Amino acid sequence: MVLQKKDGSFYSLPKETIARTEYCGHSLMPSDYEKRLSSKEIDDLVSYLLKTNASEHVSSQKNDSEEE
Repeated sequence: MVLQKKDGSFYSLPKETIARTEYCGHSLMPSDYEKRLSSKEIDDLVSYLLKTNASEHVSSQKNDSEEE
């Protein structure tokens, strides 16, 4: 399991060493993001998230078809 810390660094843990995981229920995205980010920055963020999600979807489809 790979976790990303607030400072942006990553921390890896072997999955078999994790007894349980718990969802914290809140996002690390600041609630006042519209005050902190310009319209262009928000557009760029949404574009990045959409592209990332699309590439993960394509990657998972490739893995599924390779298993068949």
